[in-house]
Amino acid sequence: MRLVVSLVMVMAVLALLMAGQWWAVLLLFLVAALAGRRAKARSGRGWEQWDKTEQYPYLKKPLLTKREYRFYWMLRQCADAYGWLVCPKVGLKDLLDVDEEEADCTYHFNRISQKHVDFVICDERLRVLFAVELDDASHDTQQARKKDWFKNKAFESAGIPLERVREIEMQRVEQLFLRYWNKEQGVQK
Repeated sequence: MRLVVSLVMVMAVLALLMAGQWWAVLLLFLVAALAGRRAKARSGRGWEQWDKTEQYPYLKKPLLTKREYRFYWMLRQCADAYGWLVCPKVGLKDLLDVDEEEADCTYHFNRISQKHVDFVICDERLRVLFAVELDDASHDTQQARKKDWFKNKAFESAGIPLERVREIEMQRVEQLFLRYWNKEQGVQK
């Protein structure tokens, strides 16, 4: 719409100039300037005024699904026993970095920027020990398997272990924590 108005204005100015009506051109510019100033005054000076009247369609939702929440509490029980922390829904861009030597950093960053991992287990200094993906039947599709493969390779590349858990069983969670506890103890010796 603005393009059409601009083209009409340019054509009108050219027609008036060709007809020798320079005073009409001056008047046209004056009217356009006043109209622009008035429109700016009506729209407010900044986002503050606009923001107050805008209606947003966002609703609150739980951070975790019921299944994820149940699994979170199992992870929490084990993490507390070791003095570790459970961080849910961590963005990959917050865990992984792109090598600046890489030719196409933006491409590789964009591949991780909108993804997350279900849980990250950290020690008391917030050092990442391992990550956990809680898989279900939705991970059985070909498209989901491709996404899972990419995430597995990205974590492998960064040297962060990524554990995939399908069944929510306390014994499996305890074994997982014990394995990483033993690794940590081996590193510290």
